[in-house]
Amino acid sequence: MTTPTNLIRTVGRRICTLRELRGLTQRQLSERAGVGHAELSKIENGQRAASLITLDAIARGLQSSLTVLLDHEQPLDDLRDIEGALTLLRDSEPAQRDKAIRVINAILIASAETPPEDK
Repeated sequence: MTTPTNLIRTVGRRICTLRELRGLTQRQLSERAGVGHAELSKIENGQRAASLITLDAIARGLQSSLTVLLDHEQPLDDLRDIEGALTLLRDSEPAQRDKAIRVINAILIASAETPPEDK
């Protein structure tokens, strides 16, 4: 069971990881989110619990969602991999991007069609 303290730390680490993946400083994210720099620092370091309103603002500043910030069961390595793939897609030529999206869609469709016991 996740304790409140562990959840606060986990969310803080997730915010920090996403911020770093975006290439943002704490100050840049605090400006984007409209959250004080000192407050953001305490949240990232697990020293302060953020309100839902503040977490939503931070998620928006990260161009992410509350779901990503709060899904403490998704490993941070998965986030790094997903962000890396998205960066590659954003930087690729339109034809390459379209091909990658078709492949991803095919994988998602095949995954959805696989019976649960085979997953």
